[in-house]
Amino acid sequence: RRDWSRLLDDLGRALKLNAKRAWTHAWQGLALLRLGRPLEARRALSRARALDPRHAWALAWQAEASWACGDGARALSQAGQARRLDPACSDAHGLEARIYQSLGRPEAALKCLDRLLRRDPRSAWALCWKAELQLKLKRPRPAALLLDRALALHPAYADGYFWRAEAHRALGRLEDALQDIERALALRRDH
Repeated sequence: RRDWSRLLDDLGRALKLNAKRAWTHAWQGLALLRLGRPLEARRALSRARALDPRHAWALAWQAEASWACGDGARALSQAGQARRLDPACSDAHGLEARIYQSLGRPEAALKCLDRLLRRDPRSAWALCWKAELQLKLKRPRPAALLLDRALALHPAYADGYFWRAEAHRALGRLEDALQDIERALALRRDH
């Protein structure tokens, strides 16, 4: 939190020197968002987009701010626009998936994650998230395979071990589940 506050101060000084840089407004919006100030974030991100309408990351962060303000329809629309502007914008794919998941539409969330994984097949967090959705849909076998891939990419990913333990448990592999829980706890005590 302190780092975001420091960044916000630095960005304020940068904007006094030159207020015509879209990326400075965009990062100011992101800092405000991370500090729990989504309304201010929306304004800063709107300024960034006014300066550069093709700034996909600013639009994705604006979608996140809209979501934080309770405007789900706008957030979903903005995230989709950001993804279309820049298909490599992982924040847009992730936010779309999060919104669909919260709306109880896991299949739509899976499609968002599939699009992201086509662009970045080495995204361990996206593989884990897709596996989590597969588990919620009662599909433990594909979830376990996704988690194997994620952990091969990022062996110190505690969440991956936690979710793989869930997949093992659902498949009746209790010894494997226990080993993965122990690994997750060794990496992160809060599991």
